[in-house]
Amino acid sequence: MSTMWSATTERTPLQHGAIERMRRGAKAGVRRVRIPAAAGILAASTAMLASPASAAAPSSAPSSLSGIPSSATPMPLEPIAISRLPLAPGFSAEFQPDWLPDGRHIVMAFDSPDQPHAQLAVATAKGTHVSCLTCGLDATAIAGPQPPGTSIGFGKPFAFEDGKRILTTIEAQQGSPDSASQNFQYAILQCAPSVVDCKQRSLLKLDLPATGAVQNREARVSPDGRWLAWTQLRSDGTIMALGRLVRHRSDYTLTGVRVINADLPLGSTSPGWIADSPYGEIKRFSANGQSLFYATMADAENFDVWRLDLRNGKRTRITSEKAWDEDVSDSPNGGSLMLFTSRGFDRMTVFDQLPRPPFIDLVLFTWIGRFQLNTTNRHCLLEPWLLGAGGQVGTYFGQPVNPDPPPGWDTRTAGEWSPNGTQLLTWEDRGNTDGTPAHPAARIVVASLAARHPHVPLVQRTPAPTWAPTFSTFHGYFSRTGTFVVHGQRSGSATITMSGDVFSGAWSVSYDHYSDNGMTYLNGTERVSEPSILEQAQWQANLQLTGLHSGSLVADLTIKKGGIISGPVTSTYDGTTTSGVPSSTCAPLATPQLLAHSSVRSDQVTVRVTAAVVQDPVARPVRDATVRIDGRTALTGPTGIARLRGAPGDHVQVSASGFLPARATVPG
Repeated sequence: MSTMWSATTERTPLQHGAIERMRRGAKAGVRRVRIPAAAGILAASTAMLASPASAAAPSSAPSSLSGIPSSATPMPLEPIAISRLPLAPGFSAEFQPDWLPDGRHIVMAFDSPDQPHAQLAVATAKGTHVSCLTCGLDATAIAGPQPPGTSIGFGKPFAFEDGKRILTTIEAQQGSPDSASQNFQYAILQCAPSVVDCKQRSLLKLDLPATGAVQNREARVSPDGRWLAWTQLRSDGTIMALGRLVRHRSDYTLTGVRVINADLPLGSTSPGWIADSPYGEIKRFSANGQSLFYATMADAENFDVWRLDLRNGKRTRITSEKAWDEDVSDSPNGGSLMLFTSRGFDRMTVFDQLPRPPFIDLVLFTWIGRFQLNTTNRHCLLEPWLLGAGGQVGTYFGQPVNPDPPPGWDTRTAGEWSPNGTQLLTWEDRGNTDGTPAHPAARIVVASLAARHPHVPLVQRTPAPTWAPTFSTFHGYFSRTGTFVVHGQRSGSATITMSGDVFSGAWSVSYDHYSDNGMTYLNGTERVSEPSILEQAQWQANLQLTGLHSGSLVADLTIKKGGIISGPVTSTYDGTTTSGVPSSTCAPLATPQLLAHSSVRSDQVTVRVTAAVVQDPVARPVRDATVRIDGRTALTGPTGIARLRGAPGDHVQVSASGFLPARATVPG
């Protein structure tokens, strides 16, 4: 999440080694294939509160929310080789890259001492033959005249499937980097004959529907180039919407706009209140265009990733980690995910360790987000992980893509799969804005997945979500004021009081033996007050949890613009206590250590290779690791097993990109 009204603008080869030489030589280019929309329904279920992996209640009929599929199988771990593209001459930063559909080129934002603000460029996938796409274009034609001291520029480019258009933000930032607000406009850059060879160009404004004061953010184009999804902050909450792109002579508009927020009747019991109340943010269309990934909460302050099937409104929860999980993309064949998460950094524990409904959490999360994403904390928050399409399963959470970057660097969102599914595109930042060509502030990173074979993505036409409410008829959760009594599904009640709106107001909830599962009971009060969304908010909590799990949450925090936080907070859950807000410093994630287990029968040695990643107690198989015994070499298969000739006493060496190597001796 680029936190709403936040000052921080996210900015957001190749070593294949032995695997590449032994397995294949992959081509970068790929042609997308379109096929008709296919039918399919994701399983759905309703989950209860008080469990760290609980899901929210069903969304608008016919949609529902489901837990993580129990049939999901963890993927084996695999080699990941990291390389960093060279900066183009004269550039001081390169950031927010995206692949062009040919798989041989990328688009990116860049800074240069020669340019007054951030621009967009196209380059080869190796970072060479760089050409500016927007230099000389007047961004104020989109954003309008800006007051003195305002910087304005281009950012977050996303390529259309036709290779001729780029969606971009036009970002206007008033004042210092710690200013309390940002203004986001969107435009579409059109190139002829193509983005790679942009001889003729035009910049057309993208007009998004709005009523009253709003902030539009996180816009994404569907793989078929026909739809745009985005998130809108307005006085009644966050709205996740999508509509059909319509080209006019001088601009683009949207038609048939639908809101894909959960939209249950609230009633007098908790399911609708849990589903409708949280913050929500669009992340990305699925590779085949049939689904949308988005991030929201089922428990207060526990930001997780969900998948929404646009054909029928079914929702599936992908993560349940007590962490901040958000930006996500799936591989072209739909079999894997790249997810950005705070897993391993312990950034959210004090805020989300005590499970509770998100009844009044939207405003609090925007302020906690400002703290987490400010200039000092951002480098400890989100790193990319590779995991299976089934998402989190038990302690399985995949593996970190770039666990130990050079000192001072951290990976930033967003990230994207190459069109043929063999590489991941991300970028690293040093948290500064004063880079030089010799000492850049940001750079492009490519992660190569040498164990994967290239394949052609099957892009379907994104369906119209006719099951969802229209934009003009949708009213957000925070359009309500007054006092409401909500009954737990098993016992007790929550008394919710709301006044004002998201931009200025006060909200509280008092729990009286509240339970949705009949095993854990919540008592106490939580309050959020916000004189102005541009200035500060105060969060107070005094909550107790009893029953199967026990704990407490006591907080009295003031959060000001720029993400400046003060005051005490202590959280306890099942005997684990965390006090104080997270530190602004953090150690990098640990690089996984390979483990080798060997046995011998006759003259054949069987070597099983595993590794354990941070916060996963299970050592999982590593595929395509290179195993060597006295000059003989083999690769491990999907279960982490390699077999090759050897004898007792022989030395075994195991290596794989992205892992610490292992040595062993064949037992007698």
